[in-house]
Amino acid sequence: MKDEIRSNVEVEAIHTFSELKKIRDQFVVGHNGFKIPFLIVIGDRGLSKSHMFKNIPGTCYIDTAASAVGLYAEAFKHLDEPLILDDIDALLKQPDVVSLLKALGDIREVKEVTWMKLTSALQNLKVPNRYTTKSRLCILCNEFPRVSKNLE
Repeated sequence: MKDEIRSNVEVEAIHTFSELKKIRDQFVVGHNGFKIPFLIVIGDRGLSKSHMFKNIPGTCYIDTAASAVGLYAEAFKHLDEPLILDDIDALLKQPDVVSLLKALGDIREVKEVTWMKLTSALQNLKVPNRYTTKSRLCILCNEFPRVSKNLE
């Protein structure tokens, strides 16, 4: 079942393990030259979402223990690789994370990502305050939390 919500936004209900595997492959590998630029997978616990997306070579998988600065640094460390964020429901309520995900979830091929707050953590890791990336974004969650119009 597909519903067109807005231009470039598509919702598709996934009901089986094989459908989940297919959408995962379309995100990671692509299909007919097209790779999904931004994917959100919402489903109940126990549906193997994490298992299906974890440990895929050439991707960056980040689960629950993350911060906005940590996500920014990991996205730089894994420049141009697909980013898979799992169980970050609580992080989606933080304004800094929302701003970062808006940049990373942009459907353009090349995205500019910035972090203009001074932080010694980024300096120590030699992560610049601005970079471009071709990374695509996937968010896995059990339910999508209420969000502001800003993220919507």
